Amino acid sequence: MSPQTLNAEEVFEDHYTNAFKERFTGRAVLVKYERDRAARDVGAHFTAPGSLELSNVRVWFQLKGVHRETLDAAGLREMDSVPVKLDVADVKKWYAAPEAVYIVVYLEALEEFVGEDIRDLVDARFADHRGSFASKMEGLTQDTITLRVPTDSVIDQDRITSMLRHKSMRIDGPSWRGRPLGHRFDPLRCELGYLESDDFVALVEALLTAHDFRIDRRLDAASLLDGVRNGTDQACLLDSRCGRRAGVGHRQCARGAADGLVPERPP
Repeated sequence: MSPQTLNAEEVFEDHYTNAFKERFTGRAVLVKYERDRAARDVGAHFTAPGSLELSNVRVWFQLKGVHRETLDAAGLREMDSVPVKLDVADVKKWYAAPEAVYIVVYLEALEEFVGEDIRDLVDARFADHRGSFASKMEGLTQDTITLRVPTDSVIDQDRITSMLRHKSMRIDGPSWRGRPLGHRFDPLRCELGYLESDDFVALVEALLTAHDFRIDRRLDAASLLDGVRNGTDQACLLDSRCGRRAGVGHRQCARGAADGLVPERPP
């Protein structure tokens, strides 16, 4: 082929890539690597629902195309999924990525895009395997793996809206039991700041009010609690009609009866 001749496959890729990008007009700012070394064709930095203000959600897409000569419309309508061959090394990186990566297939015969989150595709492929993702991939001796993208997973506007459920989260901060936290507070070395007595009481009262807790009677707790001094500290046992179980500063109730309270199930 002459270097001054267009490559038919590249023209096909340009066609479906541009068509895919158009679906995100007004829905996201598109992101693209200057060099194609990350195995991600395009990213979408989404706007907030019903707004043009950017959200914190970003999703990546790897695009594939299927010619109508390979799969015609009649054949596709009889299939519940289309096979996609991918590099195992790429799949491992996509699966472990902190942001969602979708495998999207353009079906030329139907002029539709179908796609699914790589994690869902891998989990479906190894549905009978129990264990970590690494153990799922250990048994693969070849460099490629075939995953199947459902033909009913059409990338339309409703589907694009559903992608806002994904989260973009930094994982280089504190973690708890192996899971990254969405803040920089160390759960083992941090504690709640001191609250003035009035502020503490107001906080507790607000929580109880929000849950519609109601006091049935107050009992003097001075004789039961060490350190309580009459006229200085305040303490009482609160008993509710629903639970009949006393607790220090604790109220229990539930909705349902005529008076708004129902008996709590015994512990």
